[in-house]
Amino acid sequence: MPHNVLVTGAAGYIGGSVIADILSRTDETLKAVNIFAAARSQDQVDKISKLDRVHAFLVDLQDKPAVEYAIAKYEIDIVIHTAGAIFPDMLSNLLSGLGDRRRATGNKTYLIHASSS
Repeated sequence: MPHNVLVTGAAGYIGGSVIADILSRTDETLKAVNIFAAARSQDQVDKISKLDRVHAFLVDLQDKPAVEYAIAKYEIDIVIHTAGAIFPDMLSNLLSGLGDRRRATGNKTYLIHASSS
């Protein structure tokens, strides 16, 4: 079963590197992953959307209802959170959305947090 992976901070160095690494992999498990990228501006969405296999969308990670909606809409199983860590609401909103998805579907959800901040 393919997983839906959301990368936050996809326009940044860490997030962009994570996406590039996933896209470069040749093993079947990672080739089957659906990659979603959260962006904070339409310009970022437009640039990221040019990548094969990456579905970018606009969302404010500090907006809890918007984050929860996006995680449900795109059926996100795994979040790789690389967006700037200076706003703690971002992390709690992502955890809330993943928790809602897990309760609604019974599927396991995961959060990976990486930051240099």
